[in-house]
Amino acid sequence: MNAILFGTSSAIALAALASAAIDLAPAASAWAGRIGIGRFPDEAAWREAAAERAVKWLIRTPTVRVTDQTRLLWLDMLRGEYRRAAIQHWQEAALVLGLTELAGMGADEEPAATGSAAARFGPAGAAPPETAAAARTANLRTAEAFAARLRPRLRAALGRFLDRKFGEDGAWRVKPGQVDAAMLAFAVMRCGMEPERYRRAYDETAELVLRHVGDDGLVRYRQGAVGGYRYVDTIGLVCPFLTAYGLAYGREDCVDLAIRQIEAYERRGLHPEIGLPYHAYAACDGRPLGLCGWGRGLAWYAIGLAEVWRLLPASERRKAEMEARVAKLARAAARFQQADGSWRWTVTRPETRADSSATAALAWFLLRSAAASGAPDDARERALRALTYLRGVTRRGGAVDFAQGDTRDIGVYAQRFDVLPFAQGFALRAAAAAEQVEAAERADPAPAEPMPAEPAGRRA
Repeated sequence: MNAILFGTSSAIALAALASAAIDLAPAASAWAGRIGIGRFPDEAAWREAAAERAVKWLIRTPTVRVTDQTRLLWLDMLRGEYRRAAIQHWQEAALVLGLTELAGMGADEEPAATGSAAARFGPAGAAPPETAAAARTANLRTAEAFAARLRPRLRAALGRFLDRKFGEDGAWRVKPGQVDAAMLAFAVMRCGMEPERYRRAYDETAELVLRHVGDDGLVRYRQGAVGGYRYVDTIGLVCPFLTAYGLAYGREDCVDLAIRQIEAYERRGLHPEIGLPYHAYAACDGRPLGLCGWGRGLAWYAIGLAEVWRLLPASERRKAEMEARVAKLARAAARFQQADGSWRWTVTRPETRADSSATAALAWFLLRSAAASGAPDDARERALRALTYLRGVTRRGGAVDFAQGDTRDIGVYAQRFDVLPFAQGFALRAAAAAEQVEAAERADPAPAEPMPAEPAGRRA
């Protein structure tokens, strides 16, 4: 009997220790990773560390936790509530986009804009002091040299990643069931790695998105009980893919759907005064749902607008309307940026925590929006402040920290802030966009101001 009791007690003790180890491992890892956080000697060192981390994550993407629980995590794992496969798609998409753009591999093009670089990017476009100009030139050369070193390694990592996701016939190995996959399909289309090879996957993704169209003719984020709600997430997840796919393969219906999705959200999902999106709205009567000013919701809306605007050809009659939306949203987003360069997870409440995922995406958006007529004159400076903030919250190993976890439902927002591949990818996209601005300014320097006319009677 004593032996049985001892054995039972030992088993219980071992189970308790195992449970405690599972619970403590994430917290211990985060604590250790944050020692010396933000200590990078310069922008180049930060950029390289962040890119190296992203390459590793592309090969083995970290699991994004759904739960905020910190105890008995094994129960969530058993119930399937610890992670969701759909979440991983947009994590991977951001990594692909960020890395390929930083390495100069992506099919990325600057939006058409009028005026000189100085007009587009505000005061920073003016001729800087000689020492500052030399520093910026050196920084750009360092970035270009790193991109050249990164490209062969990235091609190898991307090859492994794509082989894992797609079969020899170019179709998905595991057919996705949620529209989140559209963002990954879009990233693959833009990555410069034989995009036509994966045409079957694009067709499958388009069919998936079209199966999610509701009675109102718009894309549902999820089917089932929440199928009557239109989420802001769909603007960033789905609209860029629909536009790119439609333009590439002659599917005008897909382009029209993307633009209708944005137009409907502008009418029914934006606050009429401050211009920020709600988390969702009800398709039946347009009532707003969830937070107005949720940071990542603002980011989703910004991503969709910027990408669709960039993709539309200059001959497209709706491009000018999209440019006006981009500029308007840029002004709204700039209003709520904090002094440290960040955006909070609730952007309208400065006392809430900063969210690196929203900050990274909005930094990229502001750099893109700077080319839009009517965007803030200081859009570039604001984006650079955001990048400085992100550098300060990057772990020694290159992982951007303090990003809000995944949202469980409308009104149920994560209070766990940790590393997130999505934040990592958009931090790299923002860094790449900033480098493009530097390169544009070198190629198109601001014209020197004319010398004032000499007053009459002063000539010798």
